[in-house]
Amino acid sequence: MVQTRSASKRPAQWPSASATRPTKPSKLERKRKQSADDAWVDVHPDPQLGISRHAWATTVIGISRLLDRGAAGWLHDQGMIECKAQKIHTSIQSWVISYAIGNVRGLSDQKLDGIIASLEDYCVQEKWFTLETLFPRRALKYSGELLAGALLQKAVHSAFFENPFWYLDGKSTRDDDSDEGEFAAKLEYLYDRFYETNPTFATVWKRQTHRLPPNAVFGEYNSQRQEAVVEPLADALLADEQFCQLLIKGLTPEEAAERRAYLVDIFGDGVEAMLILEAHLGGHRTIKRLPELEPIYRSDDKYVGYTYYTTPRDLPHDGRRILLVVRPAIIYSDIEDDYDIPGRTKPNIVQRAHVLLERNVKSEQEAKEARRERGEKEDDEEDEQEKEAEDDNGTTAWEKAKHKKNKERYRRSV
Repeated sequence: MVQTRSASKRPAQWPSASATRPTKPSKLERKRKQSADDAWVDVHPDPQLGISRHAWATTVIGISRLLDRGAAGWLHDQGMIECKAQKIHTSIQSWVISYAIGNVRGLSDQKLDGIIASLEDYCVQEKWFTLETLFPRRALKYSGELLAGALLQKAVHSAFFENPFWYLDGKSTRDDDSDEGEFAAKLEYLYDRFYETNPTFATVWKRQTHRLPPNAVFGEYNSQRQEAVVEPLADALLADEQFCQLLIKGLTPEEAAERRAYLVDIFGDGVEAMLILEAHLGGHRTIKRLPELEPIYRSDDKYVGYTYYTTPRDLPHDGRRILLVVRPAIIYSDIEDDYDIPGRTKPNIVQRAHVLLERNVKSEQEAKEARRERGEKEDDEEDEQEKEAEDDNGTTAWEKAKHKKNKERYRRSV
């Protein structure tokens, strides 16, 4: 190495610990900082791929990082994730159509107030006497299905999605026979503090926790714990006083067994969807229920995807109050994209909320007058024709026929 005269005269010194000298970027870093124009000019050797050299190289590096982290086999497909979430919602809708009452006119205000209280965070907490005047007229006809569906959605999301560590035990040693019920809550608290400090690393840690191989001893143990809670959760919901009041009465033992089996399948789908979201997708989970959503509906709200019993005649929907969240929104953020630059994150709306808006009295009156001009029957007249004498169990013949028809549909689908 050639030294200059001035350099040779300076005494050798150890660099100060506090000295901060800019480090020379490595060759790899210089390549990553290559200008976008140059990156798009240098295309991949195979033009049929239709991507730039930069995009191709980034993908290869991302896959390499993915494999180095032991994530082989954990790739996720956005369509698959949305399909798993949609399956739960569709199954719940099918279940309540088959087994829930239609109109809640047969229940006392006291019982309905208890049902509304059990739907905290999903339904506005007002007396049914008030809510009944706010529900759209068509929604009242199927209010039993709406309330039962919201209760079932709340049960699934509360059990699995609100705290994904629920299946991990709180034992202090291998020989400990106890199972600390608060362990999952404490672990969630630890994760929240970790997330406040470093969101990306916290979500990576949580995702790797759920990726324990199912064929390993600990992974198999956790799989058994996940499967073990499904039937007790279904039985607990069927025994819930508020939920039972919304179900069709007078089922035969065979029909009751089919109803329970269908419900067990829904909770099983909930476990499977939770594991796919946490282990395959990963990220920081946010569930938007009534408190987390805007109280007044806006059509440009990206977290609300569907409104019940609203038609073009009800326009505009904007500015109307949200009364009931039939399905909450699920969003995952701070997701480290394995195929992109390290540290880059992006949110993922897995499912949008489905809500019920307060009635639009003006549009209902206009629609009523239009039906009269066309000589069509009013909804109230149709309801009276469908309403028949109740049996000893409080179930109308119309509800029995509805249950029988949908039960046959379910049998053909399994």
